[in-house]
Amino acid sequence: MPALGNHETEFGVCNHAGAAGDAPGGTAAQGAAGNYWNGPYGYGHYLSRFLLPDNDVTNWDGNHLRGNFYSFQVGTVKFISLDADDVIYQDGGSANLNAAPNAAPETTTSGAAIPNGTVTYNHGYTGDLKIVAASNSAVPDPAHGTPNLQTLWLEQTLAQARRDRGVDMIVVFMHQCAMSTSVPGNGSDLGIRRAWLPLFDRYQVDLVLSGHEHDYERTYPVRGYDRGAHAVVVSPNPDQTAGEAIDTRRPSVAATQPSSYNGTPAWDTSQGTVFLVLGGGGTNGPSNVYRTDAADGLPQAKVISERNAITGSQAAGFTRNAADSIEDAPWSAATNAGDAYGYAVFDVDPGVRPGNTTITMKYFAIPAVSNEAGTAHGGTTTLPTTPFETFVFGRGIARGHHPGGHGTRTLEGSRAG
Repeated sequence: MPALGNHETEFGVCNHAGAAGDAPGGTAAQGAAGNYWNGPYGYGHYLSRFLLPDNDVTNWDGNHLRGNFYSFQVGTVKFISLDADDVIYQDGGSANLNAAPNAAPETTTSGAAIPNGTVTYNHGYTGDLKIVAASNSAVPDPAHGTPNLQTLWLEQTLAQARRDRGVDMIVVFMHQCAMSTSVPGNGSDLGIRRAWLPLFDRYQVDLVLSGHEHDYERTYPVRGYDRGAHAVVVSPNPDQTAGEAIDTRRPSVAATQPSSYNGTPAWDTSQGTVFLVLGGGGTNGPSNVYRTDAADGLPQAKVISERNAITGSQAAGFTRNAADSIEDAPWSAATNAGDAYGYAVFDVDPGVRPGNTTITMKYFAIPAVSNEAGTAHGGTTTLPTTPFETFVFGRGIARGHHPGGHGTRTLEGSRAG
């Protein structure tokens, strides 16, 4: 089951709402007129390939949002797919940003001419968000009659799941990352932290899976955030100053030592949500180099705290800023700097009574594949047999609420990777 990401915001000849551009001059003229989206929000190709569950949400512009975000249940687990493009600050969609002066437009296979300086940025496409200073959070803003519909839907879906006695665990998956220590990758996004992590905390989401970074990373269980300015600006946007302290709503670590479940290390997800970056399934640009503080060797992370500034002009060329800030990352529990590729397998055991569900995660690294760049590599397709990591996730495990020995009721096939 897929989730929308930055690569799904494709160029085309429609306006943002998906109506065909009608500027004089035909296909080649639409981009310059602002009609450079491939279907609604650029998602036309994605939504034509997948028939996904309906969320019964109609956007403020009249588009039905079926498949943009959705939920489904398998056994005792509720799965929720989100479109983080709606809340992220990173400007990372389709872009024609050529640093060369007076660069010609980019021409698509359909003949559309996309002017230099054009980007597809979908932040807030389902409605408005406002910042609540007291909690450094972002909530749906009704001030203009268009509050963010995806976030409203998410809270309703999470609340219903937690009221449902048939749902033990909640797994959310999205493309972009709330937490990442990758150096060549994108970094952590404050937009996700502000809009959705407060809801994950309130309704005790168990696991959050993402890609975007081309590597593997696991967090400790996190709950709440460390108040105060724990980051520093290192790559300022025009409204920022290098060296200034900034509050990146750094997630608080709830536990650093796993308990044990039938002899396997286990995390109690009632104490905090575990985030997994699973982006090593296949890429020609591995990003499994991780940032550490040179002074103490502890993890650090890039953070995108506002939209990446795009500067320049047609005459001078255009450039886009990267992640603006750096924070210490005590939430980072495990990475794999040695192996760029790998995949995760999840086995769900519903247990013998409500509340006993556990999820066993095995991450398999593929050590025979080197980190060489390019479209091909000299590695093997032989699958590994020994997991790089194995953990059990369950609610109440740390308090001994899970009697063991339920293997006969394991629900196989509930897997993602």
